[in-house]
Amino acid sequence: MSDLKGFYVWKLKFSDETVAHDIFIKEHSVRGESLSKPKGRTLFVLNIPPWATKDSLQREFNKIKPVKNVIVQNKPSIQDEIEDNLTGSKYFPRHEPAKGFRVAYVVFEKAIHLVNALNEETRTLVLSNESTPIVTGIKKWAEDYHESIPNRRHLEIEINTFMNKYDKEEKRASKDQTEGEPDEDGWITVTKKGRNPGLPRTEKTTHKIRKRDQASKKKKQLLNFYTFQIRESKMKHLASLRQKFAEDKERITTMKNTRKFKPF
Repeated sequence: MSDLKGFYVWKLKFSDETVAHDIFIKEHSVRGESLSKPKGRTLFVLNIPPWATKDSLQREFNKIKPVKNVIVQNKPSIQDEIEDNLTGSKYFPRHEPAKGFRVAYVVFEKAIHLVNALNEETRTLVLSNESTPIVTGIKKWAEDYHESIPNRRHLEIEINTFMNKYDKEEKRASKDQTEGEPDEDGWITVTKKGRNPGLPRTEKTTHKIRKRDQASKKKKQLLNFYTFQIRESKMKHLASLRQKFAEDKERITTMKNTRKFKPF
């Protein structure tokens, strides 16, 4: 294999009769961790043509060594990709399918399989053959059009499933939110779960709570309980500010009169 700035050049063909297309491969190695693209087992592939499908790529790389998964994206990314076929949604995909020239991440079963793939000599992958052809042209357009028309029964089942799941999550969130709030009679439901779960009532925890309460009681003072007390405290604060302003003004006047250098 020829080396090009860390990449190795392989050949990719649509069929045996077509011209070869260059793809560039190297080990996927980044700082961040990714569950879907684990380090030491993932091969990074550039310049994937539009007609190449995920199944055809996985089938060809499987001929080298066993492949666990192939992820096709529009551009490189270290983020974990949630594939639509894993979410169970056919009509509401999480992201748009990759189009044009793309990149691929080939995840092998074992780390030694990646090493063996990188040690391969110049290799040519042929994606389409008589047993597993890739549909293109008018046939591909017709298939895409027919797949875009949803099956009414399947669509209804998918929507009902999604809404049932959504309603359960909303009910659970509403229950967690109202558990710490008093009801009409002023009672509060106390549970082990929630945003602030209770501490276990052990002897050590009880001693800490009692000690903390005693310390807080010493600092606690009942100030400004009545309205007139609040009004008086504001008036006293305003009077102190005025007095301080007058003192500062007098001090500045004294400094001006006592300075030695008087150019005017």
